[in-house]
Amino acid sequence: MLLEDVEKGSVKVWLSNRLKSISDDDIADLNYKRVIGGFLVDAKYYVLRKCSDIDEIKDVEVVEEIETGIKEIAQKTGLNQLGCYTSPPRERLLRGLNKVGEAFEALEGNNSVSMSNSQGQILTLNKNFRLPLQSLDELCEGENIDNTTTVILKVRKPDFLGETSWIFKHGHEEIKAKITDENWLNRYLKGQEPIVPGDSLKVRLNSVATYDKNQNLTKTKHTVIEVLSVVHAENTPQTELLQ
Repeated sequence: MLLEDVEKGSVKVWLSNRLKSISDDDIADLNYKRVIGGFLVDAKYYVLRKCSDIDEIKDVEVVEEIETGIKEIAQKTGLNQLGCYTSPPRERLLRGLNKVGEAFEALEGNNSVSMSNSQGQILTLNKNFRLPLQSLDELCEGENIDNTTTVILKVRKPDFLGETSWIFKHGHEEIKAKITDENWLNRYLKGQEPIVPGDSLKVRLNSVATYDKNQNLTKTKHTVIEVLSVVHAENTPQTELLQ
């Protein structure tokens, strides 16, 4: 059956939104970017077709094959000639496929999902396809750059239990980081290191940046390994203590 024929009780509406959020005709008819429209249509069907041949992506070679195929489509459709094409970051590509696999879990019984393009070609999707999130790190392997610096981070959201990450501001950047300095955390949780709205922490911050094979930054993990001091905001009433 076609996607529209699958009862909403059998598959979440967002499955349809994920796979058909952009009409093929609407994409291809973008007058000012017809080339881009053709690329998006062809690339979408290419990726879904590759996933219809397998139940799970287990090898980096499969991901590289998909990336190469997308690049070849960009060249075939003339997108490269516009000078605006860059390969999609691997993690974003795989996270999208993870969402597709999660959506298939909502299918019941013998229900199936098919898609048709403007040429009348019908693609029956593999409802058994899955890409677990735990596989992403292995499939996104690239170069890791480890760096530890001393910085001052403004506290946006502290952790009152000592179990989750804090949220900080560093300039215009929001940083989510767990504090692993047990000595300071114990003092903080005992009320010996009060944090007032507007306060900052001077810390030793460890950052591990991961890049894929195309030198795209895929993720950055931050950890506060040592709290050097609390930098109190000026003229903040003590009645505004957070801890």
